[in-house]
Amino acid sequence: MQPNAPSFLIRQPIVDRRERLYGFRLSGAAGAVAVLRDEIGGAGIRDLVLLVDMRPAQAMNDWPRDFDRLRWMPLITGNLPADGDFADQARTLHRRGVRFSIGDAAPGSPWLGRLADAHCVRVDVRRVPAAHWARYAAALKRQGPRLIATGLETRAQMQQALEAGFDLFEGHWFTRPETYASRAVAPVYGAVLRALSLVRAEAELRTIEQALQADPALAYKLLRYVNSAAFGLRSEIHALRDAVNLLGYRPLARWLGLALVTARVDAGANAALALTAITRARIMERLEQRSGSDSGEAFMAGLFSSMDALLDMPMQRVIETLAPPPGVAAALAERGGAWGGMLRLAEACEIEDTGLAATIAGALDIDAETLARLHLHALAWAYKLTASEPGGA
Repeated sequence: MQPNAPSFLIRQPIVDRRERLYGFRLSGAAGAVAVLRDEIGGAGIRDLVLLVDMRPAQAMNDWPRDFDRLRWMPLITGNLPADGDFADQARTLHRRGVRFSIGDAAPGSPWLGRLADAHCVRVDVRRVPAAHWARYAAALKRQGPRLIATGLETRAQMQQALEAGFDLFEGHWFTRPETYASRAVAPVYGAVLRALSLVRAEAELRTIEQALQADPALAYKLLRYVNSAAFGLRSEIHALRDAVNLLGYRPLARWLGLALVTARVDAGANAALALTAITRARIMERLEQRSGSDSGEAFMAGLFSSMDALLDMPMQRVIETLAPPPGVAAALAERGGAWGGMLRLAEACEIEDTGLAATIAGALDIDAETLARLHLHALAWAYKLTASEPGGA
């Protein structure tokens, strides 16, 4: 691969102490700066925090000026330069207000004496005995940076890192059900699931309308969606039946699926999980379209792939509850069927193993740059969608 060629991008969400989304770490992105600018910068997103893995030379000398006006910053990884130029450049950037972060502040890291000018530093907590997390965090914070705990695999570990004094938390622990405690679907999801089930069964419009009326907030969102500028209607629609009739079954099922995964985002909860699910869905939708198909099933498979964590129930019960088409069910149950490979690739974009992404992409005949563009487009699309209303194009 050429030095400036895009590599297989991996994203990791970063949340704050209240589990609100702070931003994303993008590893394997040093050669994809132009793609990053095109797909996310070009989408008009200015408030998405991105920590982009870069080597010291690129971060200090070639850091794109465009990024200064965004909330993106280099996450410096690799070896500490032997000469003294790095320290001088780092202080200069810090005085200019240009933020950068350090990728490794675990015990033994050569960067430990260079943290004062960094905005954030990452600590792989797997390299620190759990009993020492609080003491280690306190020692690092005396140098000034915010601390990102990474290597977290369970919610219990995330809670322990929070209590130890870390500021930010990186990982995908939230995509795994913790207890399977849910015996009944939470009320916030009930109306959406009932309506979605009816739409999937192509029930009568009156029956679907009644299901939507059971949740006034959901009905209001649907009316606001169909009256948005995207539809260009000459006069507003005020009746739910007219809204349902305008959309039709398949677009309404898509809108309800998005409403399901974003049900708690407005309250500040599940934002990272919702973004993960929607990003997977969009990647898969674009992959399906590249293959010449447009059934909409790939999108639904990606969207529902984290529903076990959202509802805290086994995936088999999720499948029984949602009753998706057979191809979607096969992808969710065992990553099989027509959409299983696409789902595995979308998930590989979240795992710190670029070799896995490369292997699955190769089997699907997807090159690194194409996947990078699909991935970043999907992330930008999902981020804008969750900041507005479900159902955007």
